[in-house]
Amino acid sequence: MPSILAKALAFRRVLRYFHKYGFKYIILTLYIMNNKATSQMAVQLEQYFMNTLLPTLNVDLQATSTGYHEPLSIKLRQYFR
Repeated sequence: MPSILAKALAFRRVLRYFHKYGFKYIILTLYIMNNKATSQMAVQLEQYFMNTLLPTLNVDLQATSTGYHEPLSIKLRQYFR
């Protein structure tokens, strides 16, 4: 939703990046894991890519199973809408 994207610019580093530079030169690579992969294997793979690619948009360069962002509170959801 455009209203959410506009307000999220203040909070999400990746959205600020896209707002500034656009999507024109973005390369998206999807890595599909085996359906028997565990969440721990996904964390290890994520850490491997962080160590190898050295991404500049990651706020936290330590992969965890919980993720960096927690679900939005009801108050923040209402604010974004």
